[in-house]
Amino acid sequence: MSETNLAHANEKFPELPNKRFQSPEEFRRSPEAQAEVERIGKANTYFLLDWDTKLFDWFDDQGDGKLCSYVTSTTGYGFLKACQLYRTQ
Repeated sequence: MSETNLAHANEKFPELPNKRFQSPEEFRRSPEAQAEVERIGKANTYFLLDWDTKLFDWFDDQGDGKLCSYVTSTTGYGFLKACQLYRTQ
């Protein structure tokens, strides 16, 4: 059986505490502003755009043709929420 890289872990470096990753923007925000950003980010809202309608039409065409479909994108384009919305319709 082959060994993984974890078998040769370098123990010179202590483990970092399990804290949530903070972006540079979060360091600059006041606690009140950060709380508002997190509240808005957790909101279950979605505004349907033209490209969403085109994507949903494409999904429908793929389903009608019994074709498999696979969508990829970079982070931040909203495909995850768009796909969740499509599945619930």
